[in-house]
Amino acid sequence: MSSSTALSPRPGLVQRPEPVPRAYWISLALWIAFTATIVTIVGVLLRLATDKYDFSEPKLRESMAFTGKHLDVAFFGDSLTLEGVNPDVVDRKLNIESYNFALGGASILESEMQLRYFLRHNPKPHLVALGVYLNVPNKPAGVRPTLYFGLPDDLRTVFRDELFSHESVKIDRSFKLFNSIPAYRYRNTIDLLLKSLLSHDDQRPSFVKGQARVSFSRDPLLGRKHESVFKADELESFMDFCEKERIPVLLFEPPNHPGYSELTVNRAEILEKVSRLAMKYPHARFVSFNGTFALGQAEWVNLNHLNIYGSATFSDLLSTALVSDFSSR
Repeated sequence: MSSSTALSPRPGLVQRPEPVPRAYWISLALWIAFTATIVTIVGVLLRLATDKYDFSEPKLRESMAFTGKHLDVAFFGDSLTLEGVNPDVVDRKLNIESYNFALGGASILESEMQLRYFLRHNPKPHLVALGVYLNVPNKPAGVRPTLYFGLPDDLRTVFRDELFSHESVKIDRSFKLFNSIPAYRYRNTIDLLLKSLLSHDDQRPSFVKGQARVSFSRDPLLGRKHESVFKADELESFMDFCEKERIPVLLFEPPNHPGYSELTVNRAEILEKVSRLAMKYPHARFVSFNGTFALGQAEWVNLNHLNIYGSATFSDLLSTALVSDFSSR
C-alpha cells in the first residue's frame, strides 16, 4: 500500500476544520475596540469643531430648543438670509422681537419643517419672512440629520412624504445608521477646518439671534451662466401651510452680487412664478431687493453673502419694508 493511500481518511469520516487560535480572536477584538475608540474620538472632535466653525448646526440646535418663545418676525431661508438678515437692526428700528432661523443650503421644504416644529412649542409669530434665492444654481445638499432626528414621528412622516414628492429623495435605513455615528454625521466640518487653516481670516461665525456673522471680505467669482433649480412647488407648499395657520408671509429676495443675476438664464421665468404665487394668497407679498441699492465691495463676504457691515445695511432697508406690518404698535 502506498503512503498516500495509508494517510487518506477512511470512507464516511468527515474532517473537522482546525480550530481558530485564541490569539486570533483576541487580536480581532482588540482591533474592533481600537477602531471604535478612534471613530468615537474623531466624532467628539468633529462635533466640537462643528460648534465653532459650522454656519448652521449650532443655531439649529438652539432654535429647536425654543419653548414658549414670542416672536414678531420669524426669518427663514438659506445662507443668503442666514448671513444677510441682522435681527438686531430690525428689532431696534421696529421695536419688535425677531429671530433668524435660516440655514446654509436649506431648501424651502426644510424651512417649512422648521416652522412646523416651532409652532408645536411656541406661539405663532406675527409675520413669517422667507428669503428666496431665485438664482440658485444647485439642488440642496440633502436631508439635514439634526433637523430630521429632532422632529417628532408625525412630522418625520410629513418630511419623508414631502421629500419624496418634491425632490424624489428617500430616507432609508442607511441614512439613519450612518448618521447615528458622529464621525460620519459631522464629516463636512473637515472642509470648514481646512478652509480656516488655509485662510488668513477668522472664518468662525458668531451667532446673534440666529444670524451667522463674519467680518472679512473677498472678491467674488461670478461663475458661468446657469439655469436656476428653484423649487416653486416647495414654495407653494410653504405658502399653503402659512395660509392654513393664518400667518402673514413676506417673501423677499436678498441682494445678489452685481452681475450675478444676469448669469441666470431663466431668472425672468422664476421671478414671474414667485410674483404670481405671492399674489394667490391674501396675506402674502413679495419684495425683491436685487439691484435696488448699492453695496460696497467691503460689505460682501463673497458671492451673494454679506458680512456684518453689509447685513446691517440690508437689514435697515428690509426693516423699511416691514414698517407697515408693525405701524400700529
